[in-house]
Amino acid sequence: MEKEDTAVVLYQKMGNQWFAFSLVDDDVFFGQVPEEALLEEIHESQI
Repeated sequence: MEKEDTAVVLYQKMGNQWFAFSLVDDDVFFGQVPEEALLEEIHESQI
């Protein structure tokens, strides 16, 4: 059986753009997220 990893993601709005930040094994990953993708993620997490 495969182990499923999870990560905590912080979404932050700066100006009119959204960004996602995550810390994985002491490495920080971040990137711009289209608002439509963020809304889709929120909708799926509520199901």
